Amino acid sequence: MTPTNGNTETVSNIQKKVAKSNLFDLDKFERRTVEKEYEFTPVDSMEKALEFVGNDQGKLIDVINTGLARLALSEAKQSLRTDSLVSPKVVGGFVKQFQPLYPAKNDSKEAKKEQAQKIYAFIRSQEAILTLIKSIAAATANEDDEDDDAASDAV
Repeated sequence: MTPTNGNTETVSNIQKKVAKSNLFDLDKFERRTVEKEYEFTPVDSMEKALEFVGNDQGKLIDVINTGLARLALSEAKQSLRTDSLVSPKVVGGFVKQFQPLYPAKNDSKEAKKEQAQKIYAFIRSQEAILTLIKSIAAATANEDDEDDDAASDAV
């Protein structure tokens, strides 16, 4: 049954989502990101939640505990972040931007590490860049907690 808002207009809270997964294609021997669209309708009561899981109370408790565990994990990860502890993804984005200024001598791990150290030293010496990194890290902190395989909103 589709909910209405009292004025007989249909109210749809169906969310269109996309599940993404990074897999290895054995036919093409390459990594691929595959996607599947699905619909999700959030529930607004325990009764509807119980109905959603087939009236299985044990399954509902498992679902609730999974959500609570993820929430606790997210809060624990957030508590680890400070102004000086940020996501490596954010710093890596800046390092990539400066790679042309500090070319690696060759493709060896040692040369790449030396290149990264030079870029780190440059970034560390630039207060404006450090401030920008901290701002971006704070704005994107929740994104870092999501798994690669987690569902995301459809575009």
